[in-house]
Amino acid sequence: MRRHDRAGAKRRRDLIAYALGKAARLALTIAVVAVLAFALARVLPGDPALTAAGLDARPADVEAMRRSMGTDRGLATQFAEWALGLARLDLGASLVSKERVSRLIAQRFPLTLELALLASAFAMLVGLPLGEASATRKGGAADGAIAFLSRLALSLPGFWLGILLLLGFAVAIPIFPLFGGKDLRSLVLPALALGASNAAMLTRQTRTAMLDELSSEYVVAARAKGLSRSQAARRHALRNALPPVINLAGLQFGALFGGAVVVEQVFSLPGLGRLALTAVAQRDFPLVQGCVVVFAVIASCASFLADLASAAARPGIGRAAR
Repeated sequence: MRRHDRAGAKRRRDLIAYALGKAARLALTIAVVAVLAFALARVLPGDPALTAAGLDARPADVEAMRRSMGTDRGLATQFAEWALGLARLDLGASLVSKERVSRLIAQRFPLTLELALLASAFAMLVGLPLGEASATRKGGAADGAIAFLSRLALSLPGFWLGILLLLGFAVAIPIFPLFGGKDLRSLVLPALALGASNAAMLTRQTRTAMLDELSSEYVVAARAKGLSRSQAARRHALRNALPPVINLAGLQFGALFGGAVVVEQVFSLPGLGRLALTAVAQRDFPLVQGCVVVFAVIASCASFLADLASAAARPGIGRAAR
């Protein structure tokens, strides 16, 4: 019992050390993203002061707007002021609507979060069973059919699949609404379009991880005791195959917010992705900065949490922590 307690305590210490190391990398990543977001907004074509003052503004008015916005100062000063505001969760004001960027993002964020969660759930619900079925039926007809569907899903761009879904299930068979809304029905087709390629990647990752585990000695021993290949897979191999799948799912969840930029435009959804696209078109650099930072923070945090979940499920965390 004491040996078991010592092993459990060591595992907890290793997991804490692993989490602290990942947290430090997360903070560094967010800092780098803040710098890149600031630089990205400055390379947008056009003068933001002219955008804010209006195309018919006098030169004196444009110059006054530059002073009020602080764009007449050096880049180092501008970045320092923006970074201090970011630390206070103050992302500045939109040049177009004059509203606070944080308020605009907060209004659009829930819809995009729901879309990402639905797409992620769809990918997991489809990818895990198909990957397991493909692994347990390696070389069979089911394995070939699943491989074909995975390649098809990966080859179709999200916006093209979205158009096909709209034509099929909103025009030809009007089951779902054609234009975007905020109810769950309006998110079904966008979630399918956004999550299809993720489901295909999870299917492949699950299949690969399951095949590695199915050749392990403990699975061979379970088979020798009378379990079928599918029973041994579900009872023994699936849990040990989950860590790389969890890692991939976490990375995918963060990437879904970037993919939402195109999908929300196709389905006319008033989410955060469409807000970012509009901000770029209007040269609204405070809003562009805010959207880029939010996207990056979500992606980084999703990856961080996936790493922790994967480490907790994986034996030998001590080696990973080192």
